[in-house]
Amino acid sequence: MFVNRRKYELEKQWFEERIDQLEWLICKDEHEYVKVKAKKIADGNGYGDLYEDVYRCKKCGKVRE
Repeated sequence: MFVNRRKYELEKQWFEERIDQLEWLICKDEHEYVKVKAKKIADGNGYGDLYEDVYRCKKCGKVRE
């Protein structure tokens, strides 16, 4: 399927800006992140396993790793 790349990039940029606007409306001051889970990155090599915590905003649902 042929997609007009310029049109796609413009729409992508517009949607990213719109997401930022809506996010700002919901979380004007700052996000309220809550720890959701710990994602295992690598097995231990004698020093323990390596984990990365995943956080999610209570208000808007934005995910931060």
